[in-house]
Amino acid sequence: MLNSKQFKGFYLSIICFHYDILAVHPNITREINKIQDRYIEFLELNARVILCTKGKSMDIYERAKVLRKSRFSNVDIPLIVDDGGVLMRSVFKVCPNNCKCGIKNILLFEDNGVVFSKFHLLTGYEMDVDFLIKSIKIKQSIKNGTFDMMYL
Repeated sequence: MLNSKQFKGFYLSIICFHYDILAVHPNITREINKIQDRYIEFLELNARVILCTKGKSMDIYERAKVLRKSRFSNVDIPLIVDDGGVLMRSVFKVCPNNCKCGIKNILLFEDNGVVFSKFHLLTGYEMDVDFLIKSIKIKQSIKNGTFDMMYL
């Protein structure tokens, strides 16, 4: 695990090209605010999808809304806003290697810093049916290019 003082912009900008989703945990606000804005910009502009919350960390939500433009085009990055915490909690669980969810790499902000690990959106563990259906719909709409913004 890396803490915010260990970030290097060049390293971060390279590694973020390999991640499809930026997931921001609602309890990480203070840690994120310690990181220089250009690093956050690298993260968000290189992500294919931004996951965040509308809960206590409204500044994260507002920043994500502003920085949704793709680095290489004017296309908005999809923003998934989770009000209930179900999606965010599920993202924390690591997928088994044989997971076929189709959304492979997620950069996950966690409470104590940043975890550079490969996560999957569909984990198959401890999920309710409604969440599973929503996840499949998200996956399909991203694949079909119809995904824009979804409030879960």
